Amino acid sequence: VGAGAIGLTRIQRSRVLTIGQLVGHRTSLLAELMGLEQRERTELSEQLHDGALQYVLAARMDLDELADSAEPVALARAAKALGEATTLLRSSVSELHPTVLVHVGLARAIGDLARSAQGRGGVVVDVDTSGWNDDLRTSADEVLFGATRELLGNVVKHAGAQNVRIELARLDHRAVLVVSDDGRGISADRIAERRAAGHIGLLSHELRVVAAGGSFSVGPGEESGTLARVEIPFEIVTATDHDR
Repeated sequence: VGAGAIGLTRIQRSRVLTIGQLVGHRTSLLAELMGLEQRERTELSEQLHDGALQYVLAARMDLDELADSAEPVALARAAKALGEATTLLRSSVSELHPTVLVHVGLARAIGDLARSAQGRGGVVVDVDTSGWNDDLRTSADEVLFGATRELLGNVVKHAGAQNVRIELARLDHRAVLVVSDDGRGISADRIAERRAAGHIGLLSHELRVVAAGGSFSVGPGEESGTLARVEIPFEIVTATDHDR
């Protein structure tokens, strides 16, 4: 019996070690995936900024020089189109590679996402970041920004919502992000169906959050629509003395 117990213990220990190694490999692969995607986003952002956006800005300058000689109505129409293209390009550049996170912080970056969503989708987005200081910069900022962008994009595309609410708060060294809407809602079965069909955008952000030691849940709202909650630990990168 004693020999059997020792043998069983060794087998269990071997299984635990194997599981630990697999978790370590999974985390490493997720980290590599996140790094690769971020590099691709950065490269695309730089190409848009240095290429297409510069051509549009140059065209707007040429229009200004033609202001006295061109037909006023056509000139105004072209100027409006170029102005809208400039706004969309700048928004895309910001969403792909949010340098705004460094300059103005996560709270204001989420505010920019909300304004962009309102402009594209015709929804009213209410943002409450009173529980998050603008001066705070954390190790989780990019993950939280990406999750917000994905959740908000899903609401605009699929929820049929009129109102969306985003809440961002800090609980000691954990960030809490809540995105809720009054749309048609989504069930766990529907989420599983979308993943099986190859729609893994939400899953990829869930994996990022989990890999960072956090939790990610999406389900029915309290009264209607959908409620998503992200909670993730973080380390402070820069902050005021009050934030620390």
